[in-house]
Amino acid sequence: LAVYGKDFYAGTPALTCNSCGKGKAYYICADFEQGFYDELAEAVVKEANMELLPLKEIPYGVEVTVRSSEKASYLIIQNFSAQTVKIEVTDSDYEKIYGVDVQDIRRFETVVLKKTL
Repeated sequence: LAVYGKDFYAGTPALTCNSCGKGKAYYICADFEQGFYDELAEAVVKEANMELLPLKEIPYGVEVTVRSSEKASYLIIQNFSAQTVKIEVTDSDYEKIYGVDVQDIRRFETVVLKKTL
């Protein structure tokens, strides 16, 4: 997908993609600026026909997991950092079913949101 253009790396891969079963594996062989990673992630999500998470951003130390059934989608947001973090949910159809406050998740706290499908 991308090769180096000069210096001793000239002609060697900077970004590759290989098919593996039903999926693809991307290998980034260079140190790009953050904008590149953002655009690549957006393109991969779009190509795979996946939904983006309904969060404005995910702060450092926060893990987000999605679990879905035919009836509902659940967002499990876990703050593994030692500080309170702010989360902005961009889809108002999600309701909090566990935890204290989704906008200010305290340290080591978990919040679960549910969206009925």
